[in-house]
Amino acid sequence: MMCLTIWQPWADLICPPIEGIPGLVLPGRLRLPKDIENRSWFTDFRGDLLIHAGRTVDWAARVRFGLRQNEFVSGAIIGKVLLTGCSRYSTSPWHQDGMFAWRLARPERLRNPVEWKGRRGLFEVPAAAIGATWGSVVAGPAWDANGKEGLDGSDFLTLALANEWEKLEHTPDDV
Repeated sequence: MMCLTIWQPWADLICPPIEGIPGLVLPGRLRLPKDIENRSWFTDFRGDLLIHAGRTVDWAARVRFGLRQNEFVSGAIIGKVLLTGCSRYSTSPWHQDGMFAWRLARPERLRNPVEWKGRRGLFEVPAAAIGATWGSVVAGPAWDANGKEGLDGSDFLTLALANEWEKLEHTPDDV
């Protein structure tokens, strides 16, 4: 399976722990889960993407979001998402102008993180390394690819439909 290392607390904001994040304060229109990962580079990968919480903590983000805790899960795979698209434009409040918006959907959090060494860029993790652990995945609340709440599992877009949507995107208003 493909995997991406993300600094904390960003990894927790993408795949929030089931018990929540103590002290978290989200300003403005920001909502959990974080539905966009901002990257300086484009990817044509679509599908399940493991989220690896890197050992590095973005201390400025920790302060911005009111996080007083100093302990985050780090150096481990903490969950997975469905990567549905990548473009320069997004209406998500999580998107940073000038960055590629990796659109994330269906976050799932592992109850027991799997220790793993992170890397830069996308990297492969053997399914066997994670396989036995997926029985302990906690599905996040029902969000669709655009971060809309209130859907049940049967309403999620399939990857094929998400890819068709990706082909239709041409302007910021389409996103």
